[in-house]
Amino acid sequence: MRIISALATFTLLFSATPSAAQQAAPAATGIAARTAGLEKRDGFIPVYLDNKQGKILLEIPRDSMRTLMFMTMATGLGSNPIGIDRGANGPENIARFDRNGDKVLVVFENWNYRTSLNNPANARTIAESFPPSTVAALPLMAEEGGRLLVDATDFFLRDWMDVTATLAAQNEGSYSVARDRSSVYRPYTNAFPQNTEVDVSLTFATTGRPGNTVSSIVPNGQAFTLRQHISILPLPDDGYKPRPMDPRVGYFGIRFKDYGQPIQNALDVRWAARHRLERVNPADPNSPFRKPIIYYIDRGIPEPVRSATIEGARFWVEAFDQAGLRGAFRVEDLPEGVDPMDIRYNVVQWENRNERGWSIGGALGDPRTGEIIKGMARMDSHRARTDYNLYAGLMGADAAAADTAFVLARIRQVTAHEIGHTLGLAHNYIASTYERGSLMDYPPPRVRLGPGGGIDISSAYDRGPGGYDVWALRWGYGIFPTNEQDSLNAIV
Repeated sequence: MRIISALATFTLLFSATPSAAQQAAPAATGIAARTAGLEKRDGFIPVYLDNKQGKILLEIPRDSMRTLMFMTMATGLGSNPIGIDRGANGPENIARFDRNGDKVLVVFENWNYRTSLNNPANARTIAESFPPSTVAALPLMAEEGGRLLVDATDFFLRDWMDVTATLAAQNEGSYSVARDRSSVYRPYTNAFPQNTEVDVSLTFATTGRPGNTVSSIVPNGQAFTLRQHISILPLPDDGYKPRPMDPRVGYFGIRFKDYGQPIQNALDVRWAARHRLERVNPADPNSPFRKPIIYYIDRGIPEPVRSATIEGARFWVEAFDQAGLRGAFRVEDLPEGVDPMDIRYNVVQWENRNERGWSIGGALGDPRTGEIIKGMARMDSHRARTDYNLYAGLMGADAAAADTAFVLARIRQVTAHEIGHTLGLAHNYIASTYERGSLMDYPPPRVRLGPGGGIDISSAYDRGPGGYDVWALRWGYGIFPTNEQDSLNAIV
């Protein structure tokens, strides 16, 4: 069943012909003349950096185009209670660039309400019932050969991650973006053939009293600077087939209302969140994969924790292999010089905070289908010290000083757990009732009394995936060329 956005259908039907105002060309000069002397980053949507005026210009290939657009935090505030973290994933949108006279509007489409009926009139009723969000009007600077040059400075230098509201909710002060102290961060603003990456430094300032937590972390609580990242990429093709969620299998996913459902069915539709995984020959279970799922490890993780992190990530290599998907998952070092926010890389990042905090598994995905585009696991740097305290409490501080095996075993387990979330897997808190059956549980250390009455922690944490993990991957990532739903039901 293919479900389409009513808004997208209605827009294509009723806005195919531009108005007279839209056809008028407000810019007398071409793009080449307007961008002379500017620094160009060529790619999917070319970027021009005007370093003298601090502006960022985009060259939109045509007067109406649709893209995926993701927002993330490139740097963090360093506070677990506040929760503004390095690598935090943010809004996921289908963004449409629409020419409107001397402006180009940025419209976020509304995919929360759709229809599965091939009926334009039905699509129109939905589009006219639930609005999109027009979030920006980009000034048109020049046009040439159907391409449009726009000033996107105001669009990018905006608090898309809602830092100000987060601080206000935590009683940390009334902040706003100080534009005169904000700028494009050039080292990580790039354009590639299939993605454009824009990184900006946003300074948040207050004229009032800063909060205690902010003041304890930053040099001057009146102002601090964070980097925000925006990725723009083409809409994925139709090769990905959404998989309806089964409540008996623990996956995260997307949820929307389909007003094309028959009256005996619920309007709510849920699809599982998954990475795309395709064989070169879908009918051959031994055929190689077109694009294996690769996770890249942050080079900033110190040893011996980094080696344990890599080993934990490789638990999923074992899980995919055991699920009949050999070669589908790989673990590699993040290449030197690569920005971890680059949408092309699934990452396991090191998260430093002022206090002990969570490790988190997040992802960025296509809001139309649930397809995961980028996995983002954030590993808390205090975790090893927390595990050390557990060990010292069991074995004594003197013993703990010379032994890291217990700590590293827990690092392996929690790394695998957070990566599992980025693969779409939800928690499985009941797995501890069947012999540590899943990495997606929160396992306490297994502590036994030894023969002489001493404490035995030789198997405190398990190694490798559990039976549930392999089973869940078979359901979520299995490839069934024929009778897919029958195969999924049989697995469950």
